[in-house]
Amino acid sequence: MKLDFSKKENNHNFWFISKNKEEPRLGSRYEVNGSELEQPLAIARDIKKLYERLIVTKNSLSIAEFLTENDELRHVIRRAFIIENFPYSEILDNTIGQQLMPIDMLRFKLSFFGAIKFDPRSDKWLRICMFQGAPLPNQLENFDDKWVYETLN
Repeated sequence: MKLDFSKKENNHNFWFISKNKEEPRLGSRYEVNGSELEQPLAIARDIKKLYERLIVTKNSLSIAEFLTENDELRHVIRRAFIIENFPYSEILDNTIGQQLMPIDMLRFKLSFFGAIKFDPRSDKWLRICMFQGAPLPNQLENFDDKWVYETLN
């Protein structure tokens, strides 16, 4: 709640989907066109906007009533309900700030898909090794389910 999103450094980037590969991309709000294509991935900014709207709203409103007047915050409310049960479901950082290092989020995401060795090529992309040491299909009956930890040495 302490971030001031009227400052350029806190609202510097925007996330959009690339036309060719349909992958998330990061653009500078003040250097390139396209911020009208921004995806709802600025959770810190949007949560703050929801908070500021809620503190001036009547407490007696139901969520449905609130959303009839604030439909642009629907995605934020949905995410707030999700994080209540899954505390690690959101990146708890400013994902549009100038200090953002997308490679940190990329490493985290790729680790869920089996990436175990990272070779950074810049602050925006890296090479990875997927499933090194994983059992082959004909070895699945007798494999050690801790194989991934052995490859980290």
